[in-house]
Parts: sequence; structure tokens; C-alpha cells
Amino acid sequence: MTIRRATVLFVLTFLFLAGSILIQAGSTAANTSTQSQPAAPASLQLENLLTTLTNPVFVTNAHDGSNRLFVVEQAGHIRVLQPGATAATDFLNITARVLSGGERGLLGLAFHPFYKNNGRFFVYYTRQTDGAIQIAEYNVSSNPNVADTTERIIITIPHPVNANHNGGTVAFGPDGYLYAGTGDGGSANDPPNNAQNINVLLGKILRLDIDHTNGAIQYAAPPDNPFVGVAGADEIYMLGMRNPYRFSFDRGGSHQLIIGDVGQGMWEEIDIGQLGGNFGWRIWEGNHCTNNDPTLCNPAGFVFPIAEYQHDGSRCSITGGYIYRGTRNIAAQGDYIFGDFCSAEIIKLHSGVQTVLVDLPTNSTLSGFGEDELGELYIVRLNGSLDRLGESITPCLNPINPLNESFPANGGSGTIAVDAPPSCPWSVANNSPGFLTVTSATSGMGYGFVTYTVSANAATTPRTGTLSINGETFTVVQGATFADVPTSHLFYKEIGKLSARGITVGAGNGNYLPDQAVARQEMAAFIIRALGDFDPPTPTSQRFADVPPDNPFYAFIEQMAVRGITGGCDQDGTIYCPFDAVTREQMAAFIMRAVGEFLPPTPPSQRFTDVPPANPFYPFIDRLWIRGVTVGCGGTNFCPGNPVTRGQMAAFLVRAFNL
Repeated sequence: MTIRRATVLFVLTFLFLAGSILIQAGSTAANTSTQSQPAAPASLQLENLLTTLTNPVFVTNAHDGSNRLFVVEQAGHIRVLQPGATAATDFLNITARVLSGGERGLLGLAFHPFYKNNGRFFVYYTRQTDGAIQIAEYNVSSNPNVADTTERIIITIPHPVNANHNGGTVAFGPDGYLYAGTGDGGSANDPPNNAQNINVLLGKILRLDIDHTNGAIQYAAPPDNPFVGVAGADEIYMLGMRNPYRFSFDRGGSHQLIIGDVGQGMWEEIDIGQLGGNFGWRIWEGNHCTNNDPTLCNPAGFVFPIAEYQHDGSRCSITGGYIYRGTRNIAAQGDYIFGDFCSAEIIKLHSGVQTVLVDLPTNSTLSGFGEDELGELYIVRLNGSLDRLGESITPCLNPINPLNESFPANGGSGTIAVDAPPSCPWSVANNSPGFLTVTSATSGMGYGFVTYTVSANAATTPRTGTLSINGETFTVVQGATFADVPTSHLFYKEIGKLSARGITVGAGNGNYLPDQAVARQEMAAFIIRALGDFDPPTPTSQRFADVPPDNPFYAFIEQMAVRGITGGCDQDGTIYCPFDAVTREQMAAFIMRAVGEFLPPTPPSQRFTDVPPANPFYPFIDRLWIRGVTVGCGGTNFCPGNPVTRGQMAAFLVRAFNL
């Protein structure tokens, strides 16, 4: 994979902009300053995980608690690496659909924010046989480590004439929309001026609502995209990009968008994304006028980079990375870690100053960075390697992920990631033998994994067990056995998890009554406990006329009102109707408010045949689908007026609250 068509090398020093990485960019070419910084003493360590990949270009995680890594290979494979494994396996193979070579290929992968529930993910590739850019949706199969090969094409962007400058990143922003970075169409100096053309999707950062359609179009444009309703392409989020080879969103801080945009022949730049911003190409390369359009070289109206560097020695092309939020001390919290494709240097940006952390052999071709579920960083190189970044002088702190897990009564198995620095030993103590069994090694050095099994619980009460890993406690909670919920029941697992978390003790006499409708008063207790409040305070006064203080759910119903989840069941808010069955449409509103979405946006298109836009619960039901909490009640229907059963309630709560 070649990021640049041709490289001109200039022996000049680094240039940087003053100011913190965390400050929104808004500078102009006239007010930037520069300073130089030598390479830092090498204290960063690379822990090699794989050497057998084929042209890897990106690595990411599914944010589903599995601690797996997914590696994108240019030819069209996505490989999945299990925790602790020494070899990756095929997750998806679309080589027959991908035109690969040079800067073309399978270039990007993004998992839906609610992938754990809905199994949806998106890829960015150049297609056979014309090299057009294609963004497509796939789904996981019944095997969590193998994808279904059925493809839904989201958007196709023509990329005629040239094979280079394809961009390649797709990522979900904190707003839930899918962002995509396209190159300017290739050649040198953007001959058609695509990057400045607001009617062309090349040379842009795009933003798509992939949870809705617009007629035959398989996505909708977010209503605040800058050219919605005016001249210009609705999909554009920002313009003036040359070849944004990797961008990411900060997982902490203000969750800002940070972009590495590859320069023409002299300057590489780092940008902070800005809605509607024009980042200058082909008029500006970094902070410098290109003289491609000399009459336009007025800084007014352009957004300039927060940092840039000039080609020096073997440097030629930025590989964008991530703002660091891990615990392994490879850099300060909030530092930006990136690199150069050609020199294979790994660089940090801290308060405007760039420092080389690692200078890899120049034949290493640093093709991509990645981030795991703990916020630790990885690199991939075209020589087939995958490496984790770690600091050699890191204190021996050993955070684990996850900290707890729930299981139904029939037990199961799980994995814990131990994020120890390379030289730090760790060991496992089993505090619950007979209940928990450690199936992996009970000690290790550096980053590692602990696997375990959970035995069946025949009791009618839940139980708790723990493992200790160098002072960190991992907790397992396991649900009770219910006589009327066999393992074959559709919601067996979810009912078990609800029991494990203490959200329900069943319906008495060892039963759960999974097919019984849920009353509104019961639903209040379920939701408030799912939010972590098991003993809400007794109200000082009675809110609803039909919920007296002696109602066993009195305090839970009060909390529903206090938290804004319900206003009662009448227009005046004077009664609650505690014994009425909860309908599916009401449940949608209750759950979405409970997770903090009080005013979900009106969907641009109707999802369920039986939920028209006039339905007062229309946006809540749509959001419930987007989060993967429900797929409806069959076909294209949601059955909004049907009562919710206790089994369905368990499934709704476990998926919505990640129990």
C-alpha cells in the first residue's frame, strides 16, 4: 500500500502550532508559531502480538466486552484475534468485492455503537472493478466470531481516473452518526478541485445517519449537516481534505474529532474536526499557500491545522492515530499519538510539541493505529505485524476488564483482560472454588488474559463469587433457578441475568411467571433497580392518588416520577394506574427516558408498519430499535399496544442497561 503517489523529501525540522491539542482549532496561517523538538529517549515498548498478517491497515475493537481485536487486511479480509490467542481467524472475507493494490483495498471498519445488541458493522472499500468507494453494512452471524456475508450497500462514491487518495476511515461519532473520510480523487494538486467542490463527495469528511433510510437511499442526512436544505451535498460534514488517512474520536474529554490529513509534497497536518469547516486543500497545504489558486490565499474562511510537520529525511505521509486515554503511560492523558507511514516513527503531540517516541525501521511502513476496549493503543505495519504500545517504566498497575459479569443459572464461561505493563507479574486467586474455575494459567507477566467457567446453580436464590487479580476484584453474579423457566425458554438467559443482578427474585414459590403481563407498578421496580437503586427513599408526600404509601412499590413509583421517566397515566399527572399492564409502546418510552433520552429526535423515515409518525411514542420506539433492544414483534410490526410479558421485560432491560 502506497499512501503517496510520489514523494519529495525536504531536510527541514518539525514545525508545530502553539497551543494544546484539546483546544478547538480556529487559527489562521497568520498567527501560527513554530518550534523544534528532538526525539525523546526511547522508553516506549512494542509488544508483538502477530507477525502473520497480510498487509494490515487498521485494527479496532467491537466495544462489546469481549476484548477481541479485529484487524483489517487490505485485500479484503477482516481477522479476529481472541484474547490471549497467538493466531487470528477469519471474521469476514470480501476479497471478491474489493479492488486492492496501491492505495486501494478494504480500508476501514466501524462497529455500531450498539453492536453488542444489534450485531451491525460497516466497512469502507474500493470496489471491483472500477475502484469506486463503497461503504457497506454487514451483520454478525449466529457465530460471534464469523460475520454473515450478506451485504447492504449504504453509499457508492465514484472515484474515476486515479487510483490514489481514497481516504478510508469510517467511525461512529458521539452523536451516533457514521463519519467517513474520502480522498480528493488522486493525482497531484487535485486537478478537478474536488476538495473545494461542495457538490462532490471527494476530499471531505462525510456524516451519515445509517439508522434510517430516505426512500431508496440507504441512509439519511443528519439535519444539521451544513448543506442540508441549501446548495451542496447533504452528506458533507466538512470539506477541504486532501487524503484524510485516519481520523478518530477522543473517547474522553470533549470527544472531539481529530484527523491526520496527508499533504502534497511538503507538509503533513493534524486537524480538529469542525461542522461545516473548510480545511483549505487545494488552496492550502497545512498553513501554507500552494499557489494552485493564488488569488484565494486569504486565510479568512478557512480552518487551519493544530499541528503540522515538514518532510524530513524519510518522512512523507502522516498516519493519523488516537488521543491517548489508556493507563499504560505511553503518554500523558490527552496526548495525541500518530505516526509517519514512510519513516515509521511513532510521535506524540503534547501541548503543541511533537516528540518521537519510537523510530522503527523505515521498511516497517506504519499503516495504521488502533485502540482496544481499555483505551490502549496498537499499530499495524504492512510487513504483517500487530503490536501493542507499552511504556517500559510504567508502575505495576493491573487494571482488569471487565470488573464483573452476570450469568444465568446454567452457568457459562468468560474472559478477563489483565492490562499489566510488560515487566509486571500478576497472579489469580480463586475466592470461590467449586463455583468458579480458572481454566487458564493463574499467573503471568505483562498483558494477558484469565479464562474461567461458572458451574450451574441449582438453588432458588442467586449467588456471588470473586477472583482476585493482584488486588483487583472480579465479581461473578449468577441467577437463581426458576421452575417455570427451562433452559429452552426464549428469554432464559435474560431472566437469569435479571435474577443475578438482584432486579427480580421471581414471583414466588420458585417461579418467575415469564409469560405474565407486567403491571406498571412492577415495571417501576424493575427499571429503578436496573438503574442501580435497590432501596429508594420513602417519599415525604404522596404524589399519585392511586398509589398510597402502603403500596409495596410506592418508593419505586416515586423515583420514576422524580427521574422524569413517567408523569403518570392521565393528562393531569394525578394518577399512575399501578395495576394496568405495560404496553410495548409505553415500555419504549420508559426505557429510553431511563437511559437518558428524554427527547429523541423525530425519525426521518417510518420503521414499523404499525407505528405511524402520529403515534406519540414514535421516536422512542425508533430509538429502541437503533439500540438493538428490540427488532419488533415479527415482520415489519412492533405491536405497540400489546402488553409486555415478564420474559420480554427481562430482555428489554438486559439489552438496554447492559446487564
